[in-house]
Amino acid sequence: MSTPTSTGADGLSIGVQWDDRTVGGSPLTPRLPSFVYNELYPLTTRHLLEATRRRNKSLVDIAEINALVRRDRSRESYVNDLNNILYPDERAVAPVRVTLENVEAGSRLCIPLGTLRATDVGAALRGERRDLSALSTMLSELPTRRRAPLGVEPLEPLFIGHACVSWSSGRTRIWTDPFFRPKSPRYAPRYQPLSPLDFPEMDHIVLLTHSHPDHFDPASVLLFPEKTRFVVPCIPRESALSTNVALRLRQLGFEHVVDMDWWTSSQLDDFVVTALPFYGEQPLGWGSAHELSEYNRGNTYAIRDRRERTSVVLADSGSDPRRSIIEHAHHLRREIGKVDFLFANHRRWQLYPAQHLLTSVPQYLCYVPDAELGVQQKIMMTPEELASVAEIVGARYVVPYAMGGGYWHEEIGLGFDYLSRRKSTSFDSDPRDLSAIEDVQGGIKLKKPFRPIVLIPGAIIGAREEPRLACGLKRPTRQRCKPIAQPAPDARRYVAIDAPPRELLHELSQLVPLDPHAFFIASDELCEVYTSPGNAGTLLRDILEKQYANATLAWHSRPRTAQPFSEDKALFLHFLAMHHELFASMQRGTMTTTARSIVRHKLFSSLPGDLIDRVRVGLLGHASPHTRILPLASLTRKLGRKRVLRGLLLVKLLHNLYVTASTLGVLEKAGIGTEESDWHDTVLRRARK
Repeated sequence: MSTPTSTGADGLSIGVQWDDRTVGGSPLTPRLPSFVYNELYPLTTRHLLEATRRRNKSLVDIAEINALVRRDRSRESYVNDLNNILYPDERAVAPVRVTLENVEAGSRLCIPLGTLRATDVGAALRGERRDLSALSTMLSELPTRRRAPLGVEPLEPLFIGHACVSWSSGRTRIWTDPFFRPKSPRYAPRYQPLSPLDFPEMDHIVLLTHSHPDHFDPASVLLFPEKTRFVVPCIPRESALSTNVALRLRQLGFEHVVDMDWWTSSQLDDFVVTALPFYGEQPLGWGSAHELSEYNRGNTYAIRDRRERTSVVLADSGSDPRRSIIEHAHHLRREIGKVDFLFANHRRWQLYPAQHLLTSVPQYLCYVPDAELGVQQKIMMTPEELASVAEIVGARYVVPYAMGGGYWHEEIGLGFDYLSRRKSTSFDSDPRDLSAIEDVQGGIKLKKPFRPIVLIPGAIIGAREEPRLACGLKRPTRQRCKPIAQPAPDARRYVAIDAPPRELLHELSQLVPLDPHAFFIASDELCEVYTSPGNAGTLLRDILEKQYANATLAWHSRPRTAQPFSEDKALFLHFLAMHHELFASMQRGTMTTTARSIVRHKLFSSLPGDLIDRVRVGLLGHASPHTRILPLASLTRKLGRKRVLRGLLLVKLLHNLYVTASTLGVLEKAGIGTEESDWHDTVLRRARK
């Protein structure tokens, strides 16, 4: 084990982008919902969106909506379009890039996956490799601090948030459905989202229940080491309802993936994990006589520790046409005995099938027969049903989960913040509703045989104590968080491209004029495109992202090449203005004349030659043999830091212009030698004569 050290990854929002070449879209990408909206149910979708816009102004007639569903299904092309999404070609989808975003600062980085695997990017995020220069630059911009590992006793269930619960044996940490959110200064300093970076264990086991995006999040698993062991449900064929999780994990670079059938068990370190049936959250409501041809495939799990205590996680569970949740509870009791900790969610989620178009799983509507369009569906347990399940399995503790938990869940629309005072809605059930159930017979209030517990993220269920927060965390006195920072309109004006080839710079010279105020400058390791605010700049950035999808692109609020001048506003503005002027002169064919006029600028006219030569030594590694070189420290003491920075600005201007012009072949056309010393003699020394 090792002491975790904070890395910039704590403050980054991570994403994985997939190349989807299927006909109708994969459940892993936005193409599938788009296909359902535009090709399968265009009339129904349009009507529901209009009804949403005029909310509270008029009633919505469900009979009218269902009639539109039938009209959409009566089109000649419907059956063929439907067949295009039922079983997409799973090999036609692959990860192509990892995106990283600092939401607070507005910077963004796209790292293509080719020679790199997604797990390689994950290793860099954990600080295990430092050869990704663009990522290192982004991480250096984020505040870091050293922290001690969280104090957590082995074997005690620790609530991470939403559907993620964690246990530790002291050597290995086990997780269910990790869905991690980035840390932020908007939250209380000692009450932040948790991730594997907060714990000392180096060995991890991850149990995944099903493939919905809040349970299988490819971005979250990148924070685990490549050697992590994954247990996933058996999905023999990917469908519109179930992503082939095992295949996707291997595509990301994880090799230790095991799919488990229902009622099979495996010894994993100090835990025995049993895969249990996954009932509920299916397209068809309970009571249907229709035989399911396909369904949302998944597992739930029982985890038994070395103290013979059993935890059961029933993620998104309920009744479906195969079995009622009550029958399933009786079966669980017979097979695994009494349960110590029961983690399950309860929802008051009832909706008509057409309303699936307004959820994250619009494809569910495709599986509902016409006869059931007018029947409300309940696809998860209610608080009353969960209480019955707890009594049947003999649970000691019942913990509502997979319902949010922290402010960082509520702000993205994923369930409750358990410290807020928000009440239940027709869609969401407050996790405290389970505690409010009163079993009354004959006017006598009966004590429940189980103890309901609401855990906030970071809370532990102790064997003999009240729930408590892990050592190092602190419950905030007030759950008031700052709003999400909105970056300035020009916060992403600067696009950096790592190690651009010569051909790319030639293409850029043709693309940049799309934005009349844009320009680019190449330095030794990257090319930086400066775009303007507004529509033209946004268009150019969109084109760059699509045109150079295989290059590492980074969006910054400040140019990386101007880092030495970031604290001096005047020099920073001169840096931009002079680069822009030089780039424009290069396109006009007046580059040498403009460069000489800039050298004579009053900003640089008083700079001594020995200062400029000393800066050239530090930046380029060579100097004029005719000039005595003074130590930079003594120059700074003698001339002041600002004058030294002005010298650095001049040298960087000329150096960046040389790299750009030589790559584009402009120097040869101007009759200037290809050596950088020739360029400096042509511009710098002649301008000073």
